[in-house]
Amino acid sequence: MKQKPSKGRFRKALGLMTGVLVVGPVLTGVGLVVGLSSCASVPPIGMSAAPAERVRELPNGEYDLRGEATLWFDEYQHPFIEASHDEDVPYLMGVVHAHQRMGQMELMRHLSQGRLAELFGPPAVFLDASIRAIGLTTAVPEIEKTMDPETRAWAQRYVEGINDYRRRFATAPIELRIIGLSGTEDWTVADVLSIGRLGSADVSLALWYSMAALRDRPGFEEYSARLRGFHDAGRASFGPMDATPLDAIMGVSRVGSNAFAVAGSRTASGAGMLASDPHVGMQIPPLWSVIGYSSPGGSAVGFSIPGVPAIVIGRNENIAWGGTNMLGLSSAMYDVSSLPAEEFTTRTETIRVRWWNDREITITESPFGPVVSDAPLFGSLNLPKTALKWRGHEPSDELTAFLKVMRASDFEEFRTAWESYAVSGQNFLYADKAGNIGQVLAMSFSPAAGRIAENGLFADPSDPDHAWNGEILSTELPHAINPDLGYLVSANNTPVRTSPRVSVSGNANDRFDRISDRLWNGSAITLDELADIQLDTYSEASHKAAQELLTLIKKMPSEGRLDAQRTRLVDALEAWDGWYRADSSGAAAYQLLLHHIIEMVYEPRYGTEITQHLRRSVAVHDWVAEDAEDGYIDDSVMTRALVRASRDMRDGMVWGDMHRFVMGHPMRRLPLVGGQFRFGDYPIDGSSSTVLKSAHSITNKVHETTFGANARFVTDLADEDENYFVMVGGQDGWLGSENATDQWPLFREGRLIRVPLRVESVRESFPHKVELRPRAGVVSGEREDR
Repeated sequence: MKQKPSKGRFRKALGLMTGVLVVGPVLTGVGLVVGLSSCASVPPIGMSAAPAERVRELPNGEYDLRGEATLWFDEYQHPFIEASHDEDVPYLMGVVHAHQRMGQMELMRHLSQGRLAELFGPPAVFLDASIRAIGLTTAVPEIEKTMDPETRAWAQRYVEGINDYRRRFATAPIELRIIGLSGTEDWTVADVLSIGRLGSADVSLALWYSMAALRDRPGFEEYSARLRGFHDAGRASFGPMDATPLDAIMGVSRVGSNAFAVAGSRTASGAGMLASDPHVGMQIPPLWSVIGYSSPGGSAVGFSIPGVPAIVIGRNENIAWGGTNMLGLSSAMYDVSSLPAEEFTTRTETIRVRWWNDREITITESPFGPVVSDAPLFGSLNLPKTALKWRGHEPSDELTAFLKVMRASDFEEFRTAWESYAVSGQNFLYADKAGNIGQVLAMSFSPAAGRIAENGLFADPSDPDHAWNGEILSTELPHAINPDLGYLVSANNTPVRTSPRVSVSGNANDRFDRISDRLWNGSAITLDELADIQLDTYSEASHKAAQELLTLIKKMPSEGRLDAQRTRLVDALEAWDGWYRADSSGAAAYQLLLHHIIEMVYEPRYGTEITQHLRRSVAVHDWVAEDAEDGYIDDSVMTRALVRASRDMRDGMVWGDMHRFVMGHPMRRLPLVGGQFRFGDYPIDGSSSTVLKSAHSITNKVHETTFGANARFVTDLADEDENYFVMVGGQDGWLGSENATDQWPLFREGRLIRVPLRVESVRESFPHKVELRPRAGVVSGEREDR
């Protein structure tokens, strides 16, 4: 294994709602008020606080512990909790999360509850009103009332840890100082559940929105039909390739994101191995936070989300788990314009607005959910009176599911742990130390959602097939265990073919096929190989399209076909191996040529808005390859596209000259002070459909990727200490810490950081510790830096 290294408005808003904390549109509109009031009082940010210094900043004094405990930190500030009492684990999770990510957590708390205007003033009312209309936290009170008592106690201890820390810190994070947030508001279990609902927002809603926005454009029916055909050709992770009635396969085991699990029969160690690299927004601090713990009740280590007391991706002594969003169908839009007026009710809510008068909004409820067509996010769509039916409006208990997974010891315990889980739909992969692997569909499913998705954009309240009744739990959905191939792969592809479908088809086969090909060709697979697959930037669809375009170029009349500029581009394209490396001239040549072909072929056919949608779609490469092969892209198009692309391609130009990652905090969009929150502008590997994903639109301009692979985890279940992590940015969300950005070079170079699970190994390898005692003890807290 690699050694530990040495020292568009709605799309952005939906990114927020799915846990991707990109508050750019809001921050940009805050105006000069914040900048002028803050720039004089906020010192420049220097990433100079060493790990030992940050550990010493943990507040002194007695803690509300049930027993003695130690917080361990490595040089990257990954924390490990050693607790003598189980109830101290969630409490110390709260302390650590608050210490490292308090600014991020406060932004997420306000976002999830539609309270950003309290921080950012009038520009944030747009988003607050929409979040409240959607009803993101509608079910929170009932969830809190009905959740498992043990889970409620766990969550309560977590918020006690947050509040205990929050009352002690001497200096607020710089984000909160700029915002002017006093930090006097206690955290509650409801706040934790609200952030959980934020992370459960239905991704299929964003896909629905993007298509609804195009529905009146010329050519939409043709475009959507072709797009549907492309998505329907996507691979399934396991099970039969042909659709089967869902009723007939409930609970039946069938064999066959990025997440992939390898059975012990295919690994060098003989135990199961698992790799997972979740794709979310790329910013500082990252969404993810590594944390580990050991107590009498067990041990676990992995990725958590600050504000949520659980390990979402990780491992314990016996099993490992990782997941991808399955684009599960958990929502539908009903056209309720024909319902009689007496079927609707209204309520008024007040949005508190900083620097301005508070705003009252009216929210209308229907029998099919809240009416969202008048919400600001949907205002430009010219919708009929439309209600949102979302499974997340009803109670469910995702936190209990994760706590059971964290304690599971075999596949049956893992599978049944998801019974209380409803949203958002996830493919979860499993591996264990005995060499078993498996896959489950974690969601609660109403067959009506699948039927509605297959029949258009809007559901009909009068159609019996669209009646949202009946619920199929995760434990009743298909699952896989120990497939003959010896591996399982999930890459946001269709998990299993069912009728009606359980997920939106919305992904190319590139990532799924590439991971599968590399696992298929491997024997005695090692963690090094799993880690290397996570760095793969080959796109078969792009490579095939480039080859088809080259075939057309070679068929062009030779006279005057290529001058020096065009020869340079064609040579680069011909030498391209299909890998989107930052130093690839071929990837740049393909991007430029593709941009102009789209401009000349599809824009006249579909118009600007549909073409912009196509530029963001992973389907574009397959379409261009098909149309080039079928002659739809002719010599005239190729001649003009080649001339224009050749002019764009500068001498020595490579993919990284165009494809950039701007590392920064969401605050970088603030006026005047935003420059302090921008930490670098870098070339980056990958593309929208590569395993190492860095999403982008097809363009001939320099562009910034803000979404993609941003955290990696690999583990070998043969050894409790063989767990490796890395993130874009760093573990510490305190801007000013060395550990806020120190993992970015490792991420770029493909290096990983070992985080052991055995507490004995933690004691030996983690150089910083804070020893804690209960309030009843004599000593308030000893600390030692070795």
